[in-house]
Parts: sequence; structure tokens; C-alpha cells
Amino acid sequence: MGSGILRIGVIILAAYLLGAIPFAQLVSRARGVDIFSVGSGNAGFTNVLRVLGGRTASIVLVGDILKGTLAAGIGDWLGNEWGMLLASAVAVLAHTLSIFVHFRGGKGVATGAGVLLYVSPLSFLVCGSTLALLAYTTGYMSLGSLAAAVLCPIMLVLTDQHPVVIAVFTCCALFVIWKHRSNIRRLRAGTENKIRPAKKR
Repeated sequence: MGSGILRIGVIILAAYLLGAIPFAQLVSRARGVDIFSVGSGNAGFTNVLRVLGGRTASIVLVGDILKGTLAAGIGDWLGNEWGMLLASAVAVLAHTLSIFVHFRGGKGVATGAGVLLYVSPLSFLVCGSTLALLAYTTGYMSLGSLAAAVLCPIMLVLTDQHPVVIAVFTCCALFVIWKHRSNIRRLRAGTENKIRPAKKR
């Protein structure tokens, strides 16, 4: 019993510390920019893309995806599927509430994509392609992110994942949608900002 509780504690701690790594803040600061004080003030891929351009944003995107994948993998290794699910949820939450930047962060999309990559690469590919296509054709990254969040549980059902896996990822998807509530309001009002990558700095 004691070892089981210790293992759960280790999974939570490892997943949180990984998910909380503020790649957007670290990479932007290395370029002399405080990402929390420019653009939308959000520490995520989209804001970095607008402020510092695609090359810098791609580093943030890869980092945020990988930390989600690694957290899910560690959870799986330490505690099987249940550990993986726990670590996945904690990593997504940690990305939005990072202890390293005063419990601020992004909206969980890229880190959520990382844990999805570990669980179902096909679902990751379909959701990621949908996000990229909508963001490219409409100019709204938030619209692509919301569509990917909605599509995620559907893809997990279509790929015959365990009902518990579907339930946990549905909760994560709903959390991501909730984090986008201000974007939803702006989309409805027609005032949402489009992607306008900055020139290289």
C-alpha cells in the first residue's frame, strides 16, 4: 500500500515538473523578450509565433509536445495505463499553472497533443492536421485548437481506446476548451486576432 502511494506521488511530481517547464518563457527570454508582457500575454506557441516568428515558435511547440509525451511515458513506466492517464492529466494542468512562472502558463494544447501522441499517434496526426489546416485557412489558431479538442475524444473512440482513456482525455479536451473561453467570445464577436507571424529577429 505504501509503495503504491509513493509511486503515485512520484508520478504526480514528475508529470507536474515536466508539464510546468515554461518553454515559451524560457525561449522568449533568451531572445530578450518577456512573453507575458507582449502580444496576448499568453505563454504559448501562438503568442510566441506572433511576437518572435515561426523559427522561435517551433522550438516552443516541439518542447511543449515532448514534455507531454515524456510525462505520459514516465507515468506508463511507473504505473501502467493508470499511471499514464494520471501523468497526462497532471502534465496538461501543469502547463497552464506552472510553478516556475507564478502559476501562469499556456492553454494546454501542445502539451495535450504530446500526451495524445503517446496514447494514439493516429489520433495525434488527425487532430494535429485538423488544427494546422484550420489555422492556415482561417488565420485563427484558436479555432484550430478548439476543433482539435473536440475531435480528440471522437478519434479515441474510433481507434478503439479504453473507455477510461476516452473519459480522461475528454476531460482534458473540455479543460482546453474552457481555457479558450475568451477566444470563443472573440470569435463570436468577430474580434479574435489572426496569426500574424513577426519578421525574424
